[in-house]
Amino acid sequence: GERRRVRLSAAAFETLAVIAYRQPVRRADLEAVRGVQCGAVLKNLTEWNLVRVVGQHEGVGRPNLYGTTGEFLEVLGLTGLDSLPEPERLAERGRDQGIEILDEILTDDRGDSSAASDKEVTVGGTETVLEREGDPA
Repeated sequence: GERRRVRLSAAAFETLAVIAYRQPVRRADLEAVRGVQCGAVLKNLTEWNLVRVVGQHEGVGRPNLYGTTGEFLEVLGLTGLDSLPEPERLAERGRDQGIEILDEILTDDRGDSSAASDKEVTVGGTETVLEREGDPA
């Protein structure tokens, strides 16, 4: 098939990574891990068919549970979720598969995902772009 050109902001890629490793996951859990609101990024990832609603949580309000799609696996060149690389290798894998990550993913050496630097991530900005070469505009 045609090679897709995928451009994601660091916020979108980081959200996608959390979903990939923790699915099924609630939006509230994503926001707790990332330390920022994820609504706009989650909406974009869903529209781009990289993430989908996979069910409802049994808790109050029955919030949606999110998981990755077959398209996500295809974009990363994976055969299944069991072939996901170690978390610290996911961005490298994405770049190897042609994903352009528009700014650096913020990580904390202690593995603390609620680090102060994460709070500076802008979510849903204009840099959150997904392009497919060969598709009509």
